[in-house]
Amino acid sequence: AAALAWIGNLEPHEIAPLVHAVIAPLEGSERAKLSVGEDSWEVLVAKTGAGNNSVKFGWQKAARDANVGHLVSTGSKRPEGFLRAAHDLLKAAGTHVGFYLDALLSLTTELLTAASAICEAAADARSAEDSGVTQEKHDGTDCNIAPRGVSPRASKEAKDVRAAATRFLASVFTRHPGFDYARYWPAIANALAPMAKRAAAESSSANAAPPA
Repeated sequence: AAALAWIGNLEPHEIAPLVHAVIAPLEGSERAKLSVGEDSWEVLVAKTGAGNNSVKFGWQKAARDANVGHLVSTGSKRPEGFLRAAHDLLKAAGTHVGFYLDALLSLTTELLTAASAICEAAADARSAEDSGVTQEKHDGTDCNIAPRGVSPRASKEAKDVRAAATRFLASVFTRHPGFDYARYWPAIANALAPMAKRAAAESSSANAAPPA
């Protein structure tokens, strides 16, 4: 508790090493660069914490250039590990995390997009498998049936990543309601729309569970 209180009292630029430790596993062997320079993510984090807006707004490109979404399709544990660490950072560092939300959100939306694509492909594969066969009840979120070109391990990891990313985003929205999310809404909405649509359809179906 004392350590968390200490972290919470640090200035925004003082938590830069913590933020970099959280995102560093996603950087990989090929460092993503922003068009404004050739800095490593460690330097970019420091500039972000110092309030450099050009760097803040470049994190989406950095995340795409690093191809972090590809980690989901390989079944790597790094995406889920990042999301857990980011969630812990969000709770421990208080409002100062707001200085680094562009970095955290850019990486999270890339992971969420990749995970959702795999989960929806798995749902389609499941539907195709069930066609003409005894119908079984599914909750619509099971990624254990791997789509073509994706290993069962990666399919399962995608489910975990999508759940972790959704929880992290919910916490971010709650803790930082004044942040400008406009740049991130389209990707988030596109990634979550199939799940939301399915939930709405299931809640209105004849087989929907009765109200508690």
